[in-house]
Amino acid sequence: MPHEQHEEEWSIKQYFVPLTFTKAITFIILIGLTVYFNSLFNGFVGDDNGQILDNQLVHSVSNFFAFFSSGSFSGGNSAGAGIYYKPVFSIVLSSIYSTFGPVPFFFHLTQLLLHIVNASLVFYLFSRILRRHLALVLALIFLVHPINSESVIYISDMQEILFFFFGILSLVISTKKTISIRSTILIQVLLLLSLLSKETGILFLFISIIYTYLFHRKNLNMYLLSSIFVILLYSILRFMIAGIYFNNNILNPIMDATLAERFLSIPAIFSYYVSTFFFPKELLFNQQWVIKFADTTNFIMPLFVSLLFIVALFWGASILIKIDKQYKSYTILFVIWFLSGMLLHVQIFPLDATVADRWFYFPIIGLLGIIGLLAQHIYLHWKLK
Repeated sequence: MPHEQHEEEWSIKQYFVPLTFTKAITFIILIGLTVYFNSLFNGFVGDDNGQILDNQLVHSVSNFFAFFSSGSFSGGNSAGAGIYYKPVFSIVLSSIYSTFGPVPFFFHLTQLLLHIVNASLVFYLFSRILRRHLALVLALIFLVHPINSESVIYISDMQEILFFFFGILSLVISTKKTISIRSTILIQVLLLLSLLSKETGILFLFISIIYTYLFHRKNLNMYLLSSIFVILLYSILRFMIAGIYFNNNILNPIMDATLAERFLSIPAIFSYYVSTFFFPKELLFNQQWVIKFADTTNFIMPLFVSLLFIVALFWGASILIKIDKQYKSYTILFVIWFLSGMLLHVQIFPLDATVADRWFYFPIIGLLGIIGLLAQHIYLHWKLK
């Protein structure tokens, strides 16, 4: 009996020690498929009608070039209308529709598989910095965290998965010790595809420049020039060819709010994302609200939570920066990653909702990176003692 128990413990342990890259990816795939399996049988909802079912343009891949000169929605009797410019997103929708027809299962499956690939790329990125077991834990948090469920389950939010996929892949290539001209071109192509999936891809362009400054400074000038070319090409496609500019229509309360009201709303917006990350008790869709008065519940308390979190963030970052040069560079990278992602979504520039869980799909990596660095420092310090 003792011998059998020893054999059983050994057989369980062998799945985790040593933790190879193949084992880690297998865990990510199996857990991702298990957690989101039920969602594969959901139907079309919300904007899925305007972007897929009613949008005749995406019903055939023969409209490939038309996606670059039109919006991603149907408008009345016209297809390819609207104020959103996401040609790569439309191409993916069209490819699925042309192959399988209006069957939501295959849209959900594609979205889930892309999310699993993203989690695998996140694991690879973190494993270049952190211990492999810790990198896997962080990647699994990204994979199954409830705040990401909207991006994984809602077909119209596949744009989040797509822009992140191209962006994180470009950053993974950037982690190579030496970056050749060919690699630089590939990185910029991926960043352009990220932008063409969703405008938020501009965040990866910014983070890539920060990464190059921190780790490949000698390539910075070439990287800046190529990044400018990407922005110019995107601008030509969007503004000159498609004729799609930024939205000035009033679609919701936050867009109709004054600048002062939007600033009053910032603490509640910031605290919503932070509190939902740590305590994802309630997940709400299409939140439309504005803070108009500096009262205790809606302004003072969220402001206190936000300031407390920011102080904790910079206190933890200051500890990491003092450790060594490598920790310093990655700490700066992840702090900028998190803050830039948040800054774009706190309504300084009004968006089509006050808060949306899908908008945390990018900032969560910066936050997980900081948590991972702190956890590794605490573990190594404890082990040393």
